[in-house]
Amino acid sequence: MSKGAHVNIVSEVLVKELTPEQVLLLHDVIRAATVQNVNGVDIVTTEVYTESYVGDLAVLVQKFRDMENLNAVFALFRMDERIYIIGRSRIPEVDVGRILSLMGGGGHKEAASCTVKDVTLAEAKNRLMELLWIHVKPLRIARDIMFFPVKSVDENASIEEGKSILNKYSINALPVISNGKMVGILTRQIAEKAAFHKLQALSVKEYMYTEFSSVNPDDSIERVKEIVIGGNQRFVPVISADELVGAITRTDLLRILEDEIRKSVFGKVDYHDVYEKRKNVRKLMEERLGGGTYERLKALGTVADELGIHVYLVGGFVRDLLLRLETFDVDLVVEGDGIRFAEAIAKRFGAKIRPHKQFGTAKVLYRDGFKMDIATARLEYYKAPAALPVVENSSLKLDLYRRDFTINTLAISLSKNTFGELTDFFGAQRDIKDKTIRVLHSLSFVEDPTRVFRAIRFERRFDFQIGKYTLNLIKNAAKMGFLSKIRGARVWRELSLMLLEENPASMIKRLAELDLLKFIFPGLTFGRDKERLFREMETVLKWYMLLYKQRCSSVLFYLLGLVNGMHSDQVAAFGRKMEISESTRKRFLTDVERVRETMSAFGTGLPHMKRSTIFKLLDGLSREAQLFMMAKATTEGARKAVSNFITYADTIRPHLTGQDLKQLGVEEGRFLGEVLEALKMAKIDENLKTREQEEHFVVSLLKRKGVPG
Repeated sequence: MSKGAHVNIVSEVLVKELTPEQVLLLHDVIRAATVQNVNGVDIVTTEVYTESYVGDLAVLVQKFRDMENLNAVFALFRMDERIYIIGRSRIPEVDVGRILSLMGGGGHKEAASCTVKDVTLAEAKNRLMELLWIHVKPLRIARDIMFFPVKSVDENASIEEGKSILNKYSINALPVISNGKMVGILTRQIAEKAAFHKLQALSVKEYMYTEFSSVNPDDSIERVKEIVIGGNQRFVPVISADELVGAITRTDLLRILEDEIRKSVFGKVDYHDVYEKRKNVRKLMEERLGGGTYERLKALGTVADELGIHVYLVGGFVRDLLLRLETFDVDLVVEGDGIRFAEAIAKRFGAKIRPHKQFGTAKVLYRDGFKMDIATARLEYYKAPAALPVVENSSLKLDLYRRDFTINTLAISLSKNTFGELTDFFGAQRDIKDKTIRVLHSLSFVEDPTRVFRAIRFERRFDFQIGKYTLNLIKNAAKMGFLSKIRGARVWRELSLMLLEENPASMIKRLAELDLLKFIFPGLTFGRDKERLFREMETVLKWYMLLYKQRCSSVLFYLLGLVNGMHSDQVAAFGRKMEISESTRKRFLTDVERVRETMSAFGTGLPHMKRSTIFKLLDGLSREAQLFMMAKATTEGARKAVSNFITYADTIRPHLTGQDLKQLGVEEGRFLGEVLEALKMAKIDENLKTREQEEHFVVSLLKRKGVPG
């Protein structure tokens, strides 16, 4: 190299064979590649996670660049706790050495690398993109294609004078000047319409177009494209220090675009077609959602189009759709006014809405029970760790960036022209494919520590894995004490959601593995015995839900298992810390104490107990407590006693009523209730089947009590 050898030629001669691990990683590099157009320069970026170390990353990037004939490429690799960035460039506009040196690395203009720590891949990518926009030299800038000098007209000149200049020079737009500054544009169309209405004597300033965009001489061609194509502006003034120094017309830009297309066809691959095709999931939606929901979503897109706003399906709904899971919670994000959109839906379809104007959100409920949540695209920032967020309106991308994990950042357009188009800003599809839970930024658990519980819930629900870096962030949040700052009510909500899951044991076990149970309540444990208890509880609950209709709270049921072994005063303190309602706390504490008493009674005398005694012991317990006893029972007899009670308790009703007892001579009052209870117990123990048998029992009872009948 010191003798003048060119790095590109050397690299093409020194070709290394790839190992099997490198081949697999190269496949991931290619699959993850996207084109970023920065200042008019196409730069390919690719982001890859790998759990094990793979050497010679530079060789992979070189191979990728050569295979695809790329002019500039940056590859980001996450390995262990580090992110390695490799840059390669064939063009002077992209100096990879300078760019990566600003991220702590080094190299030269055509080849460079750097290593970064303590950031997420998304943050590293964002930092890289910031540097690219600053340091990539535009292929062409406005100065290169503008024409000058530019014909203009004074704002006080008549429209007729302006029209004359337009005709004289065969141009279609004329800048309007006031005191040396451009203040508007007079177009041929405006001048001709004014003349048609006999307004040509009026000054230009009366009808000039004043809402226009301009560029600086050093602005990129991409900026000009945005104005001409995105803003539908045919004439773009070039202004420097408030002075009109040139102009670019739509025709000028079309010539540039024609040149680019010719190059892409005859001399350069158009990587936008290769890597940036947007995925459309319309067919998947139709297949998974069923006709009713699918058509309803299309109708929502129609309403949005009429209002001139963009509406997207977002979050868990989209995630579950891609996972082919049943999905119920419909969440929409509106780029615009979410409440206005909700009101339009309510009016169109006769739905009810509950708006929350403070947050720009609304809940919509259709007559048939279909419901959805609508939110205005917003960003959130936190004034302090673990505080509730401050909300401001935003764009779709920033709305998705505020979310907890990458897998929840997908969006599907409902607009007619783009219906079903999937937007993935943060690599959610890749993480779903890799079955990995990752946060979007390093302070995620600092800003909202409850995300720790959600990470574990999603990990176990979907059988995913929390990524290594995300797991380290969880441990750091715990070590720094951020989880201790969460209000009890918020912790209780997250714990309740875990206990509602199909497999809560795995989630509580994961909390224990990460030493996080202490942040829920000091003294909570989850060892092997409690894990076995939870597995029994899962079996019992499935049995009950399959056979019986009576409601059972799985949250309170599993909570009995979680606090099993704690003293009553600890259970009471737990309820207060979680800010559970007083009535629920009292009922739950009563269940805990009575379960303990009943289990003790069963342990010493169950084989000799009358059926009625068992009935009395179980009758005062909640259904959750009864099922918990069934799961906790260590003998078949105890399990059978509880299951028999659950099965037959509601069927034990005497034929005789209180009125019948009065006719038999029982006076109204407490004694009447005692006789009814005795009759019920006798029916259980003595198997009284007929009305006559019950009457005989009551008469005998009255005689024994000395009551005339």
